[in-house]
Amino acid sequence: MTAQRKRLNDARQASQSLAHDLRLALMTQQLHVVFQPKVCAHNHQIVGAEVLLRWQHPVEGLIPADRWVSLAESHNLMRPLTVWLVDKVIHYLKNAGDAALPLSINVSPTILDGTFALHIIKTLSCANIAPHLLEIEITEAAPVTNMTNLANAVRLLQSKGLKVYLDDFGTGYSTMQYLVDVPVDGVKMDKSFVQQAPLIPAARLILGSLIELAHEIGVTVVCEGVETLEQLALVKRLGGEVIQGFLTGKPMSPEDFALSIDAPALPLFPEVAPDLYKVHAS
Repeated sequence: MTAQRKRLNDARQASQSLAHDLRLALMTQQLHVVFQPKVCAHNHQIVGAEVLLRWQHPVEGLIPADRWVSLAESHNLMRPLTVWLVDKVIHYLKNAGDAALPLSINVSPTILDGTFALHIIKTLSCANIAPHLLEIEITEAAPVTNMTNLANAVRLLQSKGLKVYLDDFGTGYSTMQYLVDVPVDGVKMDKSFVQQAPLIPAARLILGSLIELAHEIGVTVVCEGVETLEQLALVKRLGGEVIQGFLTGKPMSPEDFALSIDAPALPLFPEVAPDLYKVHAS
């Protein structure tokens, strides 16, 4: 066996082993969720959160999402993982009662069809949860094979009161085609544009153009990956409506998120000077 073939074989076996472990994780309480706050760009109030799935492997510890998401896609695990996530979020919303804020979850377009949309709707109804409290973020971890089915599923969800967002806008397989074919309620600007915009003119122009395009077609703009005051200032000047990132809140436990909601106000960014919002205007 050549060295290259051995490396390929070892990588294949490692991938299969990790996929097997991921199946076990669903049954052995290795999965948990964290919440990352979403904040209004204008008044800095928390308006919701993105719910992120975490895998705590008993041997390897915390497994980064970029190691297992593609495995979940290729081993038909994305649907059961997302069903688990939906159940977890709805359980939290039920316990939160009147204090609940909208929570968003990532859903792969490979599983978002009419059947899965009906499952979400039925689960919300059985738990007596207002549909607007669960938001869907369509990821682009894999290309869409049937855009019509995806669009119909989105319309079904929206008809029941759920909002649907396009995640990582500007970087995926068919971002612009999504806007033509799928009636999303909002877009999430990819963090790569947000973080490079204050430093690289081309990234700044792209971010500004994407935000302007989103506003022209009437959808909400969420800017993720905001980590510095300079990024915040630029995002606000360009018209971002909701911000998400380490500057406004790192991923936290559901319990800590509940406490942050109960706080009277977030003491965010008092040091931001008015002229900072004009950064890199030229």
